[in-house]
Amino acid sequence: MDRAAYMKNYRKDYKTRAKIVKVTMPMDVFAKLQRQANTEGSKAATLARAFIESGLDREARIPSGIQAELNAFRFLVRNISNNINQIAHHSNTVKHVANERGLFQWLQALESHVLDYTSERLK
Repeated sequence: MDRAAYMKNYRKDYKTRAKIVKVTMPMDVFAKLQRQANTEGSKAATLARAFIESGLDREARIPSGIQAELNAFRFLVRNISNNINQIAHHSNTVKHVANERGLFQWLQALESHVLDYTSERLK
């Protein structure tokens, strides 16, 4: 197959899989989009598509830097959960927890801090 025929078939197939959509936006909005894309190391069109997809899926779009921080939080929470499980096992063995109320107050404070941090970082 020569190149011209290959390209013709490719374009025909591509039209069935993708649609080009042009969007007009004010320059100040594009400047914000471009700055965010540069921060994340991507192109403005790629970032715009990600925003559109996350909006259509009704999911929060989390930038890669914040995603790494949330992964670190997830790791720490899993470690804390493991420790709590060990405390519960010890409590069931000896039938007494040293400071049960303090443990749960600390967990509530941790949850509050994580929620505050997350909402502040996603602004």
